[in-house]
Amino acid sequence: MTPQDLVDLFHLVMPKDCEEREMGGSPAAIVNGNMFMRVRKSQFVLRVSEADRAELMRIPGASAFEPVPGRPMTEYVVLPGEILRDQQGLSRWVQRSLAYTRGLAAQATGVPQAKPRKQEAKTQQFKKVED
Repeated sequence: MTPQDLVDLFHLVMPKDCEEREMGGSPAAIVNGNMFMRVRKSQFVLRVSEADRAELMRIPGASAFEPVPGRPMTEYVVLPGEILRDQQGLSRWVQRSLAYTRGLAAQATGVPQAKPRKQEAKTQQFKKVED
């Protein structure tokens, strides 16, 4: 469960011109169909450029976002407490994340449709039975 103070912080820095969705019981911010900010459990996560990831990862406490252990989401970083305690600094990082994500290709909105599976041609081999 996500702590209420983290959800409150999310809403405090959430840009007004973005969509909010619930993901796994916690809020996420979406622009052009792409998620750029979310909270999950006790983590505050931003989607950032490669250069911004490198900068953030130098701050003690920052880490790659791994919703499933061992399977990081490449462009997402869990923000360290140092940034979360500085509302102005956090707001600047949110704006950087928003600007980066706005530059990405727009994603289709709505529920994704399952792709049909390709049927593999099955070949059967018959053995000639000899009497």
